[in-house]
Amino acid sequence: MSRKAEAVGRDRYAAACDRFLAGSTGVTELNMAQSEMESASLRYLQDMAAWWEYYYDIRQMTLYDYFKQTRIDEKNYDETTMVGNRSAAPAVLLQGEGR
Repeated sequence: MSRKAEAVGRDRYAAACDRFLAGSTGVTELNMAQSEMESASLRYLQDMAAWWEYYYDIRQMTLYDYFKQTRIDEKNYDETTMVGNRSAAPAVLLQGEGR
């Protein structure tokens, strides 16, 4: 949902820039569109951060790696929990993010 809002915000800002350059709208409209775009982008990033936080919390509670579909045990615990590196997202998920 927030990804769609971000895309809409970017499109609205691009349209506002075009209208501003054509002289059919003012600076206020352009600034509002930019502000809304930035708010949508921030919300998207916050939602993604929360998603990864929840994912790693669930993974830690269940001791199960959902991407590799394997149990996390004592010998691979540090490697699979990515201690101190929660931002290391599997590439397969990042490909679908449209970034």
